Amino acid sequence: MVPTVGFDAYEQRPPPSARLRFYFKTVAGAKRFVPDRGVPPRDLYLDDGPAPARYLSPQPLCSGSPYPLAANASEVCSYEDDVFAEFLLARVQAWSAGDAPLFLFWAFHSVHSPYQVPRADDDAFEFISYAPRRIYAAMVAHMDGLVGRMVALLDRQRMLESTLIVFSADNGGPITQAANNYPLRGGKHSHFEGGIRVNAFLSGGLVPVSRRGTSSDALVTLWDWYATLGSIAGLTADQMDDQRAAAAGLPPIDSIDQSAHLLGAAAEKAPRALSQPAPPRTEVPLGSCANARHDAFCQGASPGPTVVSGILVQWTSPLSGVATLAKLLLGWVPLDCTTGPVFPNGTSPVFDEPTHDDLGVACPWKDCTASGCLYNLTADPTEDHDLIGESVPTPGPEIRMLLAHMRARLETANASVFSPDRGTVDLDGACTQAEANGGCWGPWLP
Repeated sequence: MVPTVGFDAYEQRPPPSARLRFYFKTVAGAKRFVPDRGVPPRDLYLDDGPAPARYLSPQPLCSGSPYPLAANASEVCSYEDDVFAEFLLARVQAWSAGDAPLFLFWAFHSVHSPYQVPRADDDAFEFISYAPRRIYAAMVAHMDGLVGRMVALLDRQRMLESTLIVFSADNGGPITQAANNYPLRGGKHSHFEGGIRVNAFLSGGLVPVSRRGTSSDALVTLWDWYATLGSIAGLTADQMDDQRAAAAGLPPIDSIDQSAHLLGAAAEKAPRALSQPAPPRTEVPLGSCANARHDAFCQGASPGPTVVSGILVQWTSPLSGVATLAKLLLGWVPLDCTTGPVFPNGTSPVFDEPTHDDLGVACPWKDCTASGCLYNLTADPTEDHDLIGESVPTPGPEIRMLLAHMRARLETANASVFSPDRGTVDLDGACTQAEANGGCWGPWLP
């Protein structure tokens, strides 16, 4: 049994004040994963055929045994995540004591559209009759199997006891497709809890014995891992702060070192990273675009400037001393609905690749107006009760104090929004840059 610490993490579009630099490089057949110009998107298999008309297919374009792997994977039909896994497993296998510390960032394509799995995994879930849910479950199981292979290898290599494993989703499940966030409201593309509150855990031998089997309900975000892992590695604030960006007048990186909170006493002597409040985090700004009502994905021709349209705040009332995790949302919010415990089940539409309009077909939008919708997530994690809605009597002094605090924090967050004019979408230019980078989408800055 691998020791774990569990917690809920909040993930969304990168907050407006955060400038996160991502550097992705494919590990095998690099240019194979850069979309070719003028052709449909490729599927999850490493072959020369485009994705089928419908994504919900267990093994398109591949015949015979499931995903045969060979030394030259580009010449066979291979499942993309298996190609990544083989590369990473080989790196761990080649590592030996005395080598430089090993850091691996493993971003699965699965569980994500296109909804495809190797035939063997689909067959293992044949007892689920509804295809979207069956394939989604099979994708999760396939990913779990690959993670299990990595953990087993770390154990055989006598590396597990000195390893920290961080596992996190990047957003809530898409209920417009095949996911289920029950009992939370909403899903991917929404600022309701089903869209931004996800499961995460720490594992490995570096988790202190005193923390194993525990859980935390503190605010932790995906971008906090920058400061947290840097601190564990012994980096100083100067080494992690972006001095060049600060000199250019850009806002500081919104990343908070969570190591002492999550790992306990074993991490308390680690250098504190960045000039940020001590963990745990006390707020999470929720970024969107000004034209979200007409462009929920903020990826169209005219999304408008970046805005902070919501915020989560950990607040202690000066009147009662009661601590509350509260959320304030402004304007239009998509996916104002909850699914049942068994979903999807054929009673709601499932889209291969949902559009903006499809979100409204799946479930309604909610107009929180400029006044906002306020939720007490501590008492009401399913967001059933708007504390300042039209049906609510005049709020009492405690609610008024909380609302004033959250509005002030929203104003502060919006004052630091980094929203440059990025020009129009240029797919050919993006492909040209990716090819020039050797199959990489970044780095974005020289």
